[in-house]
Amino acid sequence: MAERTDRDTVLLRLGCLDTPIADVPVLHIWRSECASWYDPKVVLPELPEGVQPRP
Repeated sequence: MAERTDRDTVLLRLGCLDTPIADVPVLHIWRSECASWYDPKVVLPELPEGVQPRP
């Protein structure tokens, strides 16, 4: 959570929610300050929960 003391806004991170989210993303916002290796167009494999990648 992030509170902006100079504004009437509280930011709630989606990872804080424990209920299902019905909406799906439709776009990415700006990426001018993202990590140099991050590219949302690159699809990476996913491991099931609890599985550790091999070194």
